[in-house]
Order: sequence, then C-alpha cells, then structure tokens
Amino acid sequence: MNRINPLYVALLLVITLGVVIWQDRKFTEAIQSKAENLAQLEKVGQKVAALRDYWKDPKKQRQRVQEFIRFASRFIKKKEQRGNRLKLRLEGVDARSADQLVDKLLNSFLRVDRVKIERKDKNHITMEVELML
Repeated sequence: MNRINPLYVALLLVITLGVVIWQDRKFTEAIQSKAENLAQLEKVGQKVAALRDYWKDPKKQRQRVQEFIRFASRFIKKKEQRGNRLKLRLEGVDARSADQLVDKLLNSFLRVDRVKIERKDKNHITMEVELML
C-alpha cells in the first residue's frame, strides 16, 4: 500500500524534463537577444567613434571653415579671430543667399557657437556667425 507507482515517478521525470527544456530555450532566446543588442551597440559605437574622430580633427575643421568662408566671401564685412573662435559678420545678404548660407552652415560639419540674424531692410539681413576652430 505504501509503494509509489512507477508511472508517477516517470510522469514526474517527464514533467521535470519538460520544464528544464522550456527554461533552457527561454534562457537561450534571452542570450540571443542580448547578443543581437550587443552587436547593434557595437555598430553604433563604431559610428560614434568615426564621427568623434571626424569632428575632433582640427585640420579638417579649419578646412571646413575655410570652405564656408569662400562660400560666403562676397558678404563678409568683418572677420575676427580670438583663440580658437572665428567671428564673421555678413552684411547685405538677400533672402535667397541667406537661405543658401544657413543651409550650408547647418548641413556642413561646422562647430557653430552662435548665430545672430538681424533684418536690415525689407530685402536684406545681417548675420553674425561665431565658429569654433
């Protein structure tokens, strides 16, 4: 009467095996998910490192500033440099040129510290741009 039926023991072993297999599959999926996240994070890290190197290079930064100065040369009335900052004053800028200048300024990899825009008259503006070298 006190004997345990072997079917109960076998059923308990099968249920235990099922739970272990389910836990293993769940754990494996979690590890795969973490590995995918790590791979994505490494890709983002490589992109950030490349951008950091691109932004940090002073030679390239000066070259980009010189390109902007050449682009805006017909409007530059005053150019002042203090340390690693270059202050430009652009006068007599019409609407179309202002759009092109701001577009060039914002879409290039320039380190812009400050931009000040004042309306001179109905068709022209004055811009003060401070760039970091």
